[in-house]
Amino acid sequence: MFSALKDFQSELVAVLRSDAALTAALGNSNIFDGAPKATEPPYIVIERLDAREIDGQMIKLLRVEIDWAIWLNQMHRNNGFTIAKTLDDTLMTASPVSPSFKLISYLSKRTQSRIDRKTGWTKIVLSSVFSIEDLT
Repeated sequence: MFSALKDFQSELVAVLRSDAALTAALGNSNIFDGAPKATEPPYIVIERLDAREIDGQMIKLLRVEIDWAIWLNQMHRNNGFTIAKTLDDTLMTASPVSPSFKLISYLSKRTQSRIDRKTGWTKIVLSSVFSIEDLT
């Protein structure tokens, strides 16, 4: 399970970094599985990844929930929601490939937003759910 999850996370980040619309909005190097401490917005980072095995008849299925945090250095949600829509569209059509997993399905679960009063930064969180087959 852990090998498939590690590869799945790495492949998703690679797919997002190769998306022209996301890199135009954020820059190629501003999409992370874990952002360095001193990173300044705008960027996207995996905020939470939760995985569990689900019952599959003849295959090992995993339900993977990922919260993607979109950070912007402005007190304005509109740009964040535009980036969240682009992120969602990219994930919807993503075809990450690895010998350790096979993507079965994707679902956009919810979107949240908040503005940090200290920094003035906007945070949009897109929660997504994937089903993958563990091939390890």
